[in-house]
Amino acid sequence: RRHPPAFRVIDPEELGAWLRLLETPGVGRESVRRLLAAFGSPQAVIAAGSDARREVVGAAQANALADEPEGLPALHAATLAWLQAEAAAPRSVIPLGDARYPAALLNSPDPPLMLYAQGRVELLHADSVAMVGSRYPTAQGAANAGAFARDLSDAGLTIVSGMALGIDAAAHA
Repeated sequence: RRHPPAFRVIDPEELGAWLRLLETPGVGRESVRRLLAAFGSPQAVIAAGSDARREVVGAAQANALADEPEGLPALHAATLAWLQAEAAAPRSVIPLGDARYPAALLNSPDPPLMLYAQGRVELLHADSVAMVGSRYPTAQGAANAGAFARDLSDAGLTIVSGMALGIDAAAHA
């Protein structure tokens, strides 16, 4: 098992470029991965221009990246504020290609381009189990999720989820 660096602060410019790739309508994850493979970084993708991007992805996607998505400055500011806010555990943004990105997720068919993490990111490389379920569980379902998560955690497994409401939240509580 590889052990990634425990902490890396993402540069605000790099974060802005990642958010632009993620938030541009009509540009999906597969296209972004192809663009990153061709240009090397999200900043280079944006700087490349539509003509260069068209050699890698379709014209509509290449042209869409020429314009900043609506609401991007507010999202960028909110993400930076989230990263810098006082919290019980450190917060991180982990983009694809970062050494801290979990290998198991990287090797999945369609890995997310960026992860938002709070807590000990080194646990992303530990043995883990995903717990997901209804956003509106019964009281018994939430109690079961909590009990399973506690027992699995006590056995040395890391509990992961998409941090949604319901079962996910109960598992992390």
